Amino acid sequence: MDAILWSFGAALFGGIFQEVLHWWYLRTRLTTRRYAARLKNKGYWIITSIVVLMSAIGVAWFYGSRLEHLEVAILGAAFPEIFRKLVTAAKQQNVTLGSGEHENAIDLYFS
Repeated sequence: MDAILWSFGAALFGGIFQEVLHWWYLRTRLTTRRYAARLKNKGYWIITSIVVLMSAIGVAWFYGSRLEHLEVAILGAAFPEIFRKLVTAAKQQNVTLGSGEHENAIDLYFS
């Protein structure tokens, strides 16, 4: 059980670290309307937290004690980004989920 908890912690750290790196990369664009809205949107952060948490749970459950903590952290960082990219690629470009002016949290997360 301890190994699974350590794996969960490592994967959670990886997911949070990836999100911090994502926003560090976007730091020069935070003044644009799109990223400023995303940064202040509670729904975006709720969805982000759920995805990171579920990724950590999934990594710990699937890999548990079979991998080293660094490998688990890397998987924890990779899964939310892979999930985001897969949904974005699969989403039809002409579909809008909400009004164009005020995007909803789901559109903000997957854009």
